[in-house]
Amino acid sequence: MKFVKVSLYLSIALAITACSEQVSVESHLESAKSYLSQNKVNESIIELKNAIRADSKNAEARFLLGQIYLTLGDGTAAVKELERSYQYNYAVNKVLPLLTRAYILTDSDVDVLALSTAAKKLSTEEQSQYLAYQTLAALRSEQPELAQESVELAQSIAQQSLYSMLALAYFQLSESKYEEVKTLISRILIIDAKQVDTLMLQGQVSMVTKDYQQAALSFKEYLNLQPRSGIVQLLLADALLKSGQDKEAENYADAILAQIQSQPFAHYIKAMVAFNSESFDKASEHAEIALSTNFNQFNLKLVAGASAFYLKNWQQSHRHLTSVVKYLPKDHQARRMLAVTQLELGLIDEISTTIGNFEGSQTDDGQFLSSLSYKLLELGATAEAKKLLEQNEEATSNNAGNNARKGILKLMMNDPSGIQDLQDAVKLDPTFIEAELALAYAAIQNNDIEKAQEIAIKWQEKYPEKSS
Repeated sequence: MKFVKVSLYLSIALAITACSEQVSVESHLESAKSYLSQNKVNESIIELKNAIRADSKNAEARFLLGQIYLTLGDGTAAVKELERSYQYNYAVNKVLPLLTRAYILTDSDVDVLALSTAAKKLSTEEQSQYLAYQTLAALRSEQPELAQESVELAQSIAQQSLYSMLALAYFQLSESKYEEVKTLISRILIIDAKQVDTLMLQGQVSMVTKDYQQAALSFKEYLNLQPRSGIVQLLLADALLKSGQDKEAENYADAILAQIQSQPFAHYIKAMVAFNSESFDKASEHAEIALSTNFNQFNLKLVAGASAFYLKNWQQSHRHLTSVVKYLPKDHQARRMLAVTQLELGLIDEISTTIGNFEGSQTDDGQFLSSLSYKLLELGATAEAKKLLEQNEEATSNNAGNNARKGILKLMMNDPSGIQDLQDAVKLDPTFIEAELALAYAAIQNNDIEKAQEIAIKWQEKYPEKSS
C-alpha cells in the first residue's frame, strides 16, 4: 500500500514539474518576443537561452535564437541554433532559407548544396531565396553549370523577385559583367535598401572595379546592420586603406586586434598604414607578425622589405625583396632598394641580375646607375661596374649631369669614349663647369695640350674672374 502511495506522489510531482517547466518555457518565449518587438536584442537572447535550458529540444526557441544571431551577422552561432531547429522539425519554410544563409556566412558551401532536395518543397519566395544562395555556393565551389541552372530556375519561378535578381547578379559577377551587376544591385536596393547580401555584393563589385569609396560605404552599411560580422570589418578596413582613409582603416584594425591579437589581415592593415606614414619600425613589426602566420600577400612582402631597407636591416630586406623582385616592373623603386641591399651585403654578383632590365631612361634612373657604378668601383668590382655602365649607355639622355657622370665613370675605367659623353654634356649645358674641367683634365692626361689650352682660353674669356 505504501508503495502505491509513493508511486502516486511521484507521478503527481513529475506532472507538476513538467507543467511548471512548460509554463517556464512559454514564459521565456513570450518575454523574448516582447523584447524583440522593442529591439532589446540582448535581453531577448537571455530569455531564449533560458527557454533552451528548460527545454533543450524546443525548436521555436532554437529558431528565434538562430534568427537573431543571423541578423547580427554571427554565422557560426546561427548555424548551431538553426541546425538544431531544423533537426527538431521546425517549419521548413522558415528555417531552411535562414540556415542556408548561415552556411553561406560560414563558407559551408557543401552544406548549402546538400539542402537542394529539401528546398524543392519550399514555397515560391523561400525557394527563390534558397536558389540565390545555391548560385553563390555553386560559383564558390567552381560549379558554373549548377550556378547557371540555379539562376534559370530562380528566373522561371519569379523573374522580378529580389532573390532571383540577386542570383543573376552573383552569376554575372562571375562573368565580369560589372555594369549589369551594378544595375541589378540598384534595382534590389530600391526594393529593400537594407538587403545585407546585396550590400555585401555592392562592396565586393566596387572593390573589383576600384571604386574604393563606394566599397567602404557599402561595407559600413552592412556592418551597421550586422555588427558581429568579422569578415566585413576586414573588408571595410581594406577598402578604407585603398581609398586613402588610413586613420579610420587603422581604427578598425585595432578593434579586430583587441579581440584577436594575431589576426594577420589586421596586422597587414597596420603595416600598410605605418609605412604610408613613414613609421618604418612599426611597419616592419606588423608586417613580420602577419608574415609569420603565412599571410604571404605580395604587398605585405614589399612593405616588409622596404621597411627593413629604411631601417638598414639588410638581411631582412634582402630576404623579402628577393622573393618579389621578379614580379616588379623594370623601373620599380624596390629594384633599387634590393640592388643597394645586395651591395651592402657584398652580394656583388647578384646586382646586375636585379637591375639587368632596369630602364635608365629617366634622369634619376641614370644617376642611380652611375652612383651604383661608383660604389662598385670603390669596392674593386670593375667588371660589375662596367656592366651597369653599359646598361646606362643604352639609354639616351638629354640631361647634362647624367652624360657627365657617365663620361667621368668611363674615364675612370680607361674608356676614352667618356670624352664624347663629357662633350655632349657641355653641348647640353654650356655653363657646366665641372664637365669642362673633366675634359681639360682628360686632355692633359692624354697629352692633348692643344685641347687643354683651347679650354683654358675659353675659360679666360667667359669666366675671367675664375680663370686665375
